[in-house]
Amino acid sequence: MSFSTRVTLAFLAFGGAAAAALALAAPAQAADPVFNPQPISNILAPGTTSVDLSVSTASATTCGYAIGVDKAYGQMTPFAQTGATTHRTTVALNPDPKLVNDVYVRCAVQPAFALTLKYRVRADASPRYPRIGNLWGWGEWKWDAGKSLAEMARVDLWMGADVYDLGTLPTYRSDFQQLRTLNPNVLILASINAVEPYTSTIPEGYYLHDVNGQRIEVWPGSYRLNLTKPEVADYQAGFAYQRIAEAGFIHDGLFIDNVFLSQSWQTQDIYGNPVQIDADENGLADDPTTFDAAWRAGVLREIEGIRALMPDIILSGHALEIEEPRIAATFNGDSFGFSSANIIEGEETFAEVQQRYNAWMTQARAPQVVMFEGSPIDLFAYGYDYEPLSKATTSGAAFARDFYPWMRFALGLSLLNDGYYAYEWGDTWHGNAWWYDEYDLDLGAPSGPAMIIPVAGFTPGPNLALNPGFEDATLAPWTSWVDSANGYAATIARDTASPGAGTASARITVTQAGGEAYRVDFNQPNRSLTAGTAYEIRFLARASTTRQLTVGVTKGVPDWDNYGLWRTITLSTTWQEYVLPFEATATAGDARLQFLAGETTGSLWLDDVRLTRRAPDVWRRNFGAGAVLVNGTAQAQTIAVGGGLRRFTSAQAPRDQRILDDAAGFTTPVGSWSATTLDSGEWKASGPFFHSFGTTAHRLASGAGEAVWTIPVAATDTYTVSVWYPAAPEAGTWTTAATYDLLVNGSPVATRTLNQRTAGDTWQTIGSASLSAGASVTLRLTCTGPCVADAVYVESAARYNDGTVASTITLQPFDAIVLVRDLTRRVYLPHVKR
Repeated sequence: MSFSTRVTLAFLAFGGAAAAALALAAPAQAADPVFNPQPISNILAPGTTSVDLSVSTASATTCGYAIGVDKAYGQMTPFAQTGATTHRTTVALNPDPKLVNDVYVRCAVQPAFALTLKYRVRADASPRYPRIGNLWGWGEWKWDAGKSLAEMARVDLWMGADVYDLGTLPTYRSDFQQLRTLNPNVLILASINAVEPYTSTIPEGYYLHDVNGQRIEVWPGSYRLNLTKPEVADYQAGFAYQRIAEAGFIHDGLFIDNVFLSQSWQTQDIYGNPVQIDADENGLADDPTTFDAAWRAGVLREIEGIRALMPDIILSGHALEIEEPRIAATFNGDSFGFSSANIIEGEETFAEVQQRYNAWMTQARAPQVVMFEGSPIDLFAYGYDYEPLSKATTSGAAFARDFYPWMRFALGLSLLNDGYYAYEWGDTWHGNAWWYDEYDLDLGAPSGPAMIIPVAGFTPGPNLALNPGFEDATLAPWTSWVDSANGYAATIARDTASPGAGTASARITVTQAGGEAYRVDFNQPNRSLTAGTAYEIRFLARASTTRQLTVGVTKGVPDWDNYGLWRTITLSTTWQEYVLPFEATATAGDARLQFLAGETTGSLWLDDVRLTRRAPDVWRRNFGAGAVLVNGTAQAQTIAVGGGLRRFTSAQAPRDQRILDDAAGFTTPVGSWSATTLDSGEWKASGPFFHSFGTTAHRLASGAGEAVWTIPVAATDTYTVSVWYPAAPEAGTWTTAATYDLLVNGSPVATRTLNQRTAGDTWQTIGSASLSAGASVTLRLTCTGPCVADAVYVESAARYNDGTVASTITLQPFDAIVLVRDLTRRVYLPHVKR
């Protein structure tokens, strides 16, 4: 009997979504003489050596079991024989993660029938640092790039290693066993999409439709499911179990893509066509709030159904919200999609990303399996269709892979906590078979948590929050507002019973709530902020029960602008310190520091509230065999490392790699140049594809012109200088004679004339030259318009990791370095004879 077609599973022990999902995953066969196994076939927790197994029969009988090899009923180990319809025994298991325990059950009432069960014990993984991960790259590594299993075993976390063709299952089983032999700490996850089906055989009614009854295409050939329907959520949960079961439980868990808790934002399809969602199928556009509430309930039903079916698997995903307690209780980790690029491009702050990372490492279900997906900036990650490696230029794609500061920055950020790391193209192409020499280091165990490095000259300044510990006789200047007109009720008072610090705290007791946090508002108005300045709010808090609290910094009068912070956190029942970083979006004297608690009833306490400038994000974490330094700021930082560390030796990365865009250090001394955006945009399903580097280029419409970039030279070396201009449709009118001169102290050392009508969206090499530290070096473009000046790329001949002792390190903006212990500087003590 085939396990995948005849396994019978009990679902009566599960409730709600899990019960329905399990019935869909593997429906019980009414005619089967042996049914309702507990536990069902599954992946089990590390160290499991036995299961207490029970099965049911339709009539009173006796039963037996065999492990590993099926046997005739008379040759099996008998259950405790009671002649009843429920049968229980303890089955010993092999806890080796490389092995699947096949358990066969037969009963005397019909001995020809065998119930087949499978149990595999998951590894208790604790890989070395850096911990390397990969998402959906199994096929690219094994078949496209021809990587050996020994090479693939250097990856510690394989997510999306899916078995699509069950005919190849023996190959996968063998490969996974070998990987687990080569790397006992490896974890291997299958994958599904939370909101899109993996099969086209589902009922049409399972899809989400627009007001015209059409499916909504969100990826080439992929369509949204209607998760507002409970039966769709249950189907997805059952499908997830089926995916693990059909592969024979050889995976350690599941990666779930696109765990979107809202969907009303989907106002266009993949081609940019407008979409009006009609989830309730009444022919009218849905109310966004009502739709999102039903959608949220469906997605949570789905993922909790998956967890109920497979309690001990590793569960990771994309687009997860750690602030949602049901997400934190269900998932072991998130795979952070390209936050490092967002930091570099100013879409997120370093502090925000680091805090979200740390929240996952402390609040998610144990064991925490969090991964950072580093990537090139969005120009490359999202700017070249859904097949970017074939749509970007060859040299542009190579640059995206080999501009090492982007890779190092994301790797360094990941090493500030205990997550895994992958560097890949981006959402449009995951799992690239890229390897960097830092990956081969073994840094040993962390010596402690990451620590911020003091930057010379920085002081946090005064606490901008007055009466921060509520030590004054009144709460003033704190104030409050409760929306009693809409049924909210709360009291706010000074409390001296059990403060977090000092002699008092502020107590907020919500007696009537309605789900909207802002309707119970405890705030301090008229705080002063300076635009672009990094701040942080630190405070102590606890609650009567685990609950959420929203913290904001907003304008104190209409239109209530967000001044840089709106964050929901989860409070526990014990005092804890919370640190919320943000960057002020405006210079203002009317900012409100707000604590918003109207979502649920109950009491919470606040104490020791501090609003100060935040120290620059320059970080260090020490390991037994090395250290990582990370510069999360937009300025170069020189760091005193101390003794005992050196750069490792690698031929990969140039010592100096930098991009000089048409911003700082760029001038146009001749001609009427103007900034212009020449960009085809992101997430386009059809070309042409073209991009100014960064946000703009400078365009000379006509006449003679000159543009100049100043090139800083930190060390004497040979440098190669290249230029970028976009492959815009209008390039057919641009100059055919753009002359670039690399000048040292005003004299040319390299010259090249380019035809700007061709070879755009790539780096064109101007030349290489030996340049001295401190010399006046510029690149000059002379041309007659139409002509474009964009970015310059400079790279050195010397290597970043050259084995030298590292007493001080200068890190460029948004860069990092991994250092190793200097074993060449040992101290030998004399041998003393007694």
